[in-house]
Amino acid sequence: MDSTARKHLGISDVFLTTYLPPRPLDLFIFASVVFYFACVATLPWLAPATSAWNTIDAVFPGGVEWYRWLVRSLFLPVVGLHAVESFLFDRKLRRHGVDRWTGLWWLWVSSCFMEGVMAFKRVDDHVAQKRASKEGKNQ
Repeated sequence: MDSTARKHLGISDVFLTTYLPPRPLDLFIFASVVFYFACVATLPWLAPATSAWNTIDAVFPGGVEWYRWLVRSLFLPVVGLHAVESFLFDRKLRRHGVDRWTGLWWLWVSSCFMEGVMAFKRVDDHVAQKRASKEGKNQ
């Protein structure tokens, strides 16, 4: 009866009580998103005849103009997608007993904003492990 009630209320039988740090692939994605936001933040300081300008012009395909265009045009889709993922992730966290605005919630949601789908996978793996250990104890 408990499992039926939980299912209809949208509450999981597994509670998330700790933050799990990113795994190596998650860290790579996290670092890539941080690098992208650093690129966005430094656009105003990208001026002709600076070392950054010369480096980007020499290394980036299409030069500085294409770099600026790409960084600017990706901004809204990146922020929008990651905001939607964070919203959906909040719903997942609430199902697993994480209260909104707590320290644990902030850790998970900020991690999700930077990593995206990898945070979902990390939680799903953790929940699957907890369920498997629960079922092993029940048998």
